[in-house]
Amino acid sequence: EFDYRAIAGLTDLPSSVYNFNVLKRERQSVVVGHLAPDVTGHVLVVGLVTDCLSFVLPLRSRDLAQQIPIVFLSPKLPEEDQLTTMKWFEAVYVIKGDVDKARVAGLERTRTVIVLGTNETSSKSEQGGTTNCR
Repeated sequence: EFDYRAIAGLTDLPSSVYNFNVLKRERQSVVVGHLAPDVTGHVLVVGLVTDCLSFVLPLRSRDLAQQIPIVFLSPKLPEEDQLTTMKWFEAVYVIKGDVDKARVAGLERTRTVIVLGTNETSSKSEQGGTTNCR
């Protein structure tokens, strides 16, 4: 069974937003090599994400009539604890890669594309910095 306390350490969202749907069992993995052709109308998030859960939780609210698929296309995989928690959410996928892999992430079938910029405060040695999805 999903442990809601696990999220408290992964995100600084207030507990009042912990009104979301989770699966009865966690999935094997959210990391995929390509998006299945039957996934359409999804949100595609392109760029380096440091806090996926802050983005996912509001889109998995019990108050929403429809669960829109979410696809993260990122040059680096999220931290293992975030990946483990995301296994409990329906239709959330992570593809490792950059914008060149947008086709395998179903670019032509998306509802919305969000392109993340880099952190403007990062130094030149950190080019391609990270972006928080809040």
